[in-house]
Amino acid sequence: MIGVNTQTVIFLQSLLLGAALGALYDIFRILRLAVPTPSAVVFVEDLLYFALCAAATFLFMMNTIYGSVRVFVMLGELIGWILYYLTVGAAVMRAAQAIIRAVRRVLRLLYRVCAAPLIRLFGWVWRKLGRSAVFLRGKAGNFSRNLKIRLKRQRTLLYNQSNNKGKKGKKTAKPERGGRLEKKKKRKPKVQREIP
Repeated sequence: MIGVNTQTVIFLQSLLLGAALGALYDIFRILRLAVPTPSAVVFVEDLLYFALCAAATFLFMMNTIYGSVRVFVMLGELIGWILYYLTVGAAVMRAAQAIIRAVRRVLRLLYRVCAAPLIRLFGWVWRKLGRSAVFLRGKAGNFSRNLKIRLKRQRTLLYNQSNNKGKKGKKTAKPERGGRLEKKKKRKPKVQREIP
């Protein structure tokens, strides 16, 4: 059996353990203030916090009261956590909020002074490069089309222009542009009207 003096010391130690667990929870709260976190991440953080609390309580009970479960230890942790949360924890959170606001202001100022002009400059250069790339792509396409036309165009010989039909009445291949025979249009005779 544990004496009253020992139980009092263990109770005071459990108060300190509860305050330490409250400080650990403040770390998670400050991280949530600094970085917006989705609810799934908050859920995982809370699970991790409760696992750490359970491990700390188990190790504390193993070292002090040899693993036996005592209500006054759990009650001491809870009271220590609440006392920390209402006193030191509130001051820590106010200070953390002020520090986070100041850091955000400094970062916004640095962004406006340093990063924003560089981003605008890179955007301007990127637009200019994009326009010149579109222009060059169009010119390259026209150039390659012209090369293909020059490669495909065949010159026809003079004697082929008058004889457009090959043997046995079959048509030969039509010459490309430049040597094309122009078909004569058949004109309809004009009918003169008699005036009565």
